[in-house]
Amino acid sequence: MSRKRKHAESTLNPAEHHIENHMASGNSAKKKPTQNIHFGNPTRKSPPGASSIHHSVGRTGYYLISLYALALLIIPYFRGLFFDQDMIYADVILTGLSLLVLGIYWKKGTEELFQTPLPYLVFGILLVYFLSAFQGIVPALAYDEAFRWVTYFLTFLALILLLNEETKPFLFHGLLLSMLWVSLFGLFAQFGLVSFQDAILGNRISSVLQYPNTLAAVVAALMIGTLFHLSGKADRFTPVHSKPDPGSILSFLYALFLPALLFIFIYSQSRAAWLLFPIVWFLALFFLSLRRQLHFVLSTLLLGAVSLPLLPVYDQYVKEKNALFLLLLLGAGFLYALLSLGLAWLLKRWEKAPRGRVGRFLLPAFLLLAGIGSFTLIQTPAFVELLPDTIKGRLSDINLTTRSVAERGTFYEDSIALFKEHWLIGAGGNAWKGLFLKYETLPYYSSQTHSFAMKILVDTGVVGTLLFLTFFGILLYTLFRVLRKENFSDAVLYRIGLPFVTGMMLFLHSLVDFDMSYGYYALLFISCLALLYSEGRRERVELRFPFLTEYKRRAYVQGAKISFLLLAFIPAFFMLLYAYAESIPMSGLSAAQALANVERKISLKPVSVDYRLMRMDLLGQKSRRNGGEELVREGMAEGERILALDRYNTQTYLKVASFFGQYGDGIKALEYTEKGLENGKWFLPAYEQYISFATQVAILHFQNGKKEEGLSLLREVAARLTEIERKRGILDQQIESQRYPEFAFTEPIRRYGGQALILLGQSEKGTALLDPLKGSGDPATKADAFLWLSIAKEKLGQANEAASLLEEGKKIDPQIEEKRAEMFKIVDAVKK
Repeated sequence: MSRKRKHAESTLNPAEHHIENHMASGNSAKKKPTQNIHFGNPTRKSPPGASSIHHSVGRTGYYLISLYALALLIIPYFRGLFFDQDMIYADVILTGLSLLVLGIYWKKGTEELFQTPLPYLVFGILLVYFLSAFQGIVPALAYDEAFRWVTYFLTFLALILLLNEETKPFLFHGLLLSMLWVSLFGLFAQFGLVSFQDAILGNRISSVLQYPNTLAAVVAALMIGTLFHLSGKADRFTPVHSKPDPGSILSFLYALFLPALLFIFIYSQSRAAWLLFPIVWFLALFFLSLRRQLHFVLSTLLLGAVSLPLLPVYDQYVKEKNALFLLLLLGAGFLYALLSLGLAWLLKRWEKAPRGRVGRFLLPAFLLLAGIGSFTLIQTPAFVELLPDTIKGRLSDINLTTRSVAERGTFYEDSIALFKEHWLIGAGGNAWKGLFLKYETLPYYSSQTHSFAMKILVDTGVVGTLLFLTFFGILLYTLFRVLRKENFSDAVLYRIGLPFVTGMMLFLHSLVDFDMSYGYYALLFISCLALLYSEGRRERVELRFPFLTEYKRRAYVQGAKISFLLLAFIPAFFMLLYAYAESIPMSGLSAAQALANVERKISLKPVSVDYRLMRMDLLGQKSRRNGGEELVREGMAEGERILALDRYNTQTYLKVASFFGQYGDGIKALEYTEKGLENGKWFLPAYEQYISFATQVAILHFQNGKKEEGLSLLREVAARLTEIERKRGILDQQIESQRYPEFAFTEPIRRYGGQALILLGQSEKGTALLDPLKGSGDPATKADAFLWLSIAKEKLGQANEAASLLEEGKKIDPQIEEKRAEMFKIVDAVKK
């Protein structure tokens, strides 16, 4: 047996739990007995041949890695860390934990780490995030996103220092248990056993992530990772009478819940996840020996065999909230776990299983052909009819013209347009959220790019994207060097394959959805990367900087370490400030107390648009209660500061404009609304607000004798109405899924647009806009419709209809006649 083969066998990952001392070569006739290595044994020494770089982390390392695993178990409950106000607390905790790790292993681990490119690449990426935040396009969003990546990368570096042969199982099982908890929570929510906002969206399971597609990716990664992990039993089967170790118990637990996971995966109803699952599942085969491949394939088929018979009755149980179905799933899981063990036992007895690289490709080739046939089969009407209605509906939507698919293409085209204007270092973290209305070419509403690749491109530009690509490239090259050093042995392929296929499912799905905007999801992915890179450290194949020669190395490395640590403390300090700001209460307080608290928040986080909007509104409320023009003026000044911080966001302009309009400055309100409309050409609420404000200001101009100013505004309103009609025509020419029928005249547009047209003498067009409002559910809108329709009919010479409309209007608004007389004066003044 070759030296490399012996070395590979002696260094198998303890996460496999039951490991053979000897893996037979093609000519071996006999195997040595199986050796049991117990999960997480802190006294176990590193295997012979393992490098010194894969240092011992001591008992402290177990505590630290366990704390991180515990954090992964707890933090998903905070809405998957999707919102910045939740993520900032995780930032503080995980960044603090990571800095603690760097401090504890300052001499043991960081010396070697800082001879590799990774810390410098990390620093470069973070520098791009902060530089793009400094340029101030959307500073509040940019800083929040920069802090997220500080957390992710510090966590990655800390995990690299903590991971070795003894600690990897802690992280591996921590990941699986966390993902299992998140998945099962969604299933419990569907049966009403737990309650969480948006854990169920319609009939789709979304769990604590509140988004079904991202949950589906997590469940898919967990299922593939679990099946891959269990496939090791084909080579490592332990008789049931032997003493079980914690790893075996956990493996049985994972098998027990696989049928439940399959149902969660199906009823998350994510088309992208459904399509990606077989691709990653197929990819996993190339990391397995033939015997493990057979277990992987057959255990997948067994999973379907024991689970899918329950599928036809699932909808009825869910409708009745009958949790008895969970017991049926548990029973199916128990049966599946036993069958999986039996399958492992049978395959273990196949002592002459073919080995070598050729055997590794035979089964995948056969399955590829079978997969093509199966895909054809599931497209047939006879098969589709066997499925529940909800599943049939989702399957029928798997095509390139489905709205969510076609819409993503539009997102990506618009992302490229945004990138072109900020190509060097990007527009800043999470820039799309603040800028998409400015760049959208169709009237969608999506504050996320739905692609990790596009998000990186928009956020960090060419420089940041190249740094990210280099980071991932180094990881992949390190894995290749490990495989080449170990001659692509079964042992190393299995070790690498386990985190690789799990992480690959997470990564591929993130390319077509906004998964990485979830802090929890990103941490799962980062953890998989750390597990992979730790293999390179184990085998001493990390890339090193050649210029760090022996006599210079210590000075350079020590300087880099100290600089990196100092720079890491700066964002950590601001994280603490931001977290403290978020913790300051706002509910249940008097206006004065709330105002004082929000001013404290602003002092801690001056770039926050949300806090400043709160302050502006509170100043307005206080002025209404206590009087005083000074408060209103300060509120308006705050509005100006808000627009300076968020100068491209249509929605921010509309909010500030509304404040100005509410407190008497209609001219400024109209000016800011117009700027908002310029930054959101497809944003219908901007049209609503502009047409509303412009018409009302025009009427004020007429009342004050400013006829030309009023007419100018009315002509602008008419032009906006024509613009909406023109864009509606463009949409009608799109494919059906992208016609956006909701982009049409709304009640506010009809109400004030109709008034404007009647004032301009276009009574017929005004009548056409206003007539549908006679059935409005809003009394003010309905009364206005009758008022202006009666005026229009009068001008068209239809006195009887005008009188009838007036009588109907009196039932809603007793003062309609006085208002009508006043409006007639304005109409007559406009005509002169």
